[in-house]
Amino acid sequence: MPSTDIVIPAPDISTIKVEHSRIVQAAKDLVVNSKESHEAGLHLLVWITQSEKAVYKRMDPTVAHAYQAHKGMTDLRKDLLGNLNEAKLIANVEITGYEIDQRQIAEEASKDSPVEVEPAIADVEGVSSYIKYSVEVMDVVLLAAHVAENPEYARYLTGNVAEMGRDARAQRDEFLVPGCRLKKTVVRSVRTA
Repeated sequence: MPSTDIVIPAPDISTIKVEHSRIVQAAKDLVVNSKESHEAGLHLLVWITQSEKAVYKRMDPTVAHAYQAHKGMTDLRKDLLGNLNEAKLIANVEITGYEIDQRQIAEEASKDSPVEVEPAIADVEGVSSYIKYSVEVMDVVLLAAHVAENPEYARYLTGNVAEMGRDARAQRDEFLVPGCRLKKTVVRSVRTA
């Protein structure tokens, strides 16, 4: 069982904060309007990347300690809740089965009675339940045909953006799909030794 005493040593980050304020100011002062200022901007990116690596180097041991402490506590919580979750599942299955049976019995009895028959279901303060409805598309072609005949359901059709993104990356400028706009963004990577 993990210890309940958790001590995570904090690293000295005062020098990092001073350097970061200089970097932020340099970025705010940066105006790229010539080849020389462009070069200065690229050097600034290298400086930023080196500073990022310094943060990781300084912080990683502390983050590792924090991670181990977090993992120990979440494992302990999982162990403590495990039996309770199993008991809750067993009880809910039994209770739900009873409620379904009672609702069916009441529904059948109501058919032959002028008064609606209530199911024999207890009402306990602090316990509530509701019926949750959801849907899963089983046949996209059938759904699309239905929407074509009933345009008011057009909101049911959405573009599969992930799939379109894969096609756009593969086809690049040749990706031409009606109703879609190809977006191009420059992503810059900076590596340092």
